[in-house]
Amino acid sequence: MTAESAQRDARMRRTRSVATTILVILASLGVVLSLVGAWVKTTLFDTDSFVQVVDSSLTSEEIVTVISDVVSEQAILALDIEGRLETRLGAIDTYLSDSLADALDLGPAQRALLSRIDLPQFASLAGPIAEPIERRIEESVDGLVASDGFQEVLPEAIAFAHRGAVALIRDDIDALENVSIVAGEVQWNILPLVERAIGHVFSEGILDSVVDSLNLSVATYVGVREDALAKLGEALGTVLPDDFGQVTVMSEERLETWQGLARTLDRIAMLAIILTVALLVAALVVSHNKRRTLVQFAAGSVIALVVAAIVQRNVLEALNEAIPGPPEQAAATVLFDALFTNLRTVAWVFVIFAALVGVSAYLAGRPAWLEGLRSEAPGAGIVTKVTPLVRANQDAFSAGGIAVALLIWWIVGLSTVSFFLVGFLLGGYLWWVAKLAHPDAVPAVDQS
Repeated sequence: MTAESAQRDARMRRTRSVATTILVILASLGVVLSLVGAWVKTTLFDTDSFVQVVDSSLTSEEIVTVISDVVSEQAILALDIEGRLETRLGAIDTYLSDSLADALDLGPAQRALLSRIDLPQFASLAGPIAEPIERRIEESVDGLVASDGFQEVLPEAIAFAHRGAVALIRDDIDALENVSIVAGEVQWNILPLVERAIGHVFSEGILDSVVDSLNLSVATYVGVREDALAKLGEALGTVLPDDFGQVTVMSEERLETWQGLARTLDRIAMLAIILTVALLVAALVVSHNKRRTLVQFAAGSVIALVVAAIVQRNVLEALNEAIPGPPEQAAATVLFDALFTNLRTVAWVFVIFAALVGVSAYLAGRPAWLEGLRSEAPGAGIVTKVTPLVRANQDAFSAGGIAVALLIWWIVGLSTVSFFLVGFLLGGYLWWVAKLAHPDAVPAVDQS
């Protein structure tokens, strides 16, 4: 081989090495994009999956507290206890004033003078009287929201809100149900929940002294009537504001930011998976050391997922900071934890799979230390140091391996995939410990 051809071969190897490295980095990033994209499409944008994922968190104290506070606030606003009491007590004040004037046979001028006198008014008691009634309403609504009956209805409300949110993100105006944009704010319609709360409070007799009668329709999200607000106002004998029963979720500006990101992930989910596989195949084709490339891809994927987890944590912290009030932040934390649980589980399963691939590819190269462990000859290297330590502390080594396996199961959750993957690794480790501790008692593995 001439010097020129040797240089050409060296340049080619360097070029292939650089190209392989770039392809491995892109494939590792593609893993993150594929997992997140698939999660967005199958969980975040699928109403049935979304509700199933967050359903268990809806009974948490944090979420129940926030929903109860919002619903009771809207119920108290609709019932206007203080306003009703002021009207009734004001009528008593007028009646007493007129009766006093009639009893004293006062003329028009004297009646006008009497009306200007600052006498004690029953109407001034409306606030103090309304306060304990409103407190009882809050307690009643708290009990309602925590009840099994309300918890059966809540997923329906969440499902309708989710469909509306997805429709907003996808700009599918025709599919909007109970989520809307008003004055630059994204609002969730909780009117059916408020109606249910008002009906519950009235049925407990709390409003007997304030509201004479009440005839509410069945509170449901199925077929929400356009005139529901007017019907509720008519039933309560009042005119409710146009934004009654609407809870602000986020600003329209923030929605546009999430729309762009969510649409992108929704559209490229399948493309990202195909592209990631193509990049990995291309890296293996270009590479002159395919075993090392597999090790690099496994390590790169794990590192990319760790970085993605850190970014996700920072994003969630930023979202929590943007949510007003500690109760709302606590509820959001519970909801986010439930929502991201399955994504974290899938990520952990992939990490274990990548670790298996990487370790297998690495061991296939028969590193020197492994050959030393396989050899029982004196001066075999690491084995001469490790074997006595394992023989003297076999139980400790075995218990340590089991503890690590239990920790992994606790982190990723005990599923069929994690059970077999971690169980396989644990079994191999325990076999290795037993072989070092009692080499004659453990049958040797055929290396041919």
